[in-house]
Amino acid sequence: MRFFGRYMTIWLLVMVCMPVIGFTQRNNSTEPVQVTIEFRDKADNPDFILYNVDNDLKIGDFKGPPDRSSAGVGATYSGIQMSLEGKTFNGKTDIQILLMVYFDKSKSWMKPEGKDERVLKHEQIHFDLTGIYACRMYHAIMNEKFSFKNVKQRLRDIQAKFTNELQEQQTLYDKQTKHGTMDDVQKAWAEKVQRMKSEVDCM
Repeated sequence: MRFFGRYMTIWLLVMVCMPVIGFTQRNNSTEPVQVTIEFRDKADNPDFILYNVDNDLKIGDFKGPPDRSSAGVGATYSGIQMSLEGKTFNGKTDIQILLMVYFDKSKSWMKPEGKDERVLKHEQIHFDLTGIYACRMYHAIMNEKFSFKNVKQRLRDIQAKFTNELQEQQTLYDKQTKHGTMDDVQKAWAEKVQRMKSEVDCM
């Protein structure tokens, strides 16, 4: 019997805040702001693969050096980056938000004994979960009513909510599948995530 070891995921959610013209002058305003949000379709970092529900990872995408101290045979380094910028002009504030869901080839790795379809399918679901929760965050932002006074804090609150939910799902996934070694549970998760992906309509 082959020992598959521990499958791991590492993921990050960061908010990069760009300067917003006029914020300091009007920081007590309760006037509404116009928020637009979209997903980046191109990454500046050549090691990043941006998430797409129709494109799966390949074994060759795991180019990082394996962690020899880890019992795992593979690791996924994926994340969600949020950047925002805005301006206030003639009493009107516009905020533009960009989301980027990425897989980092240079930090994701597989040991030689982990380079097979079973490991790949387990790691793909870690990336899928990142994409699914990025989409849920997108819809939460789109449905929120922001004011000039609360926009920064509400974005932080939404970010924290979906960070926590994503962390819980990633942990639950590894716990229930025993890092991909329980075939029947892994199959059930694959079916569950496929249904969740079918509901993603923002990417």
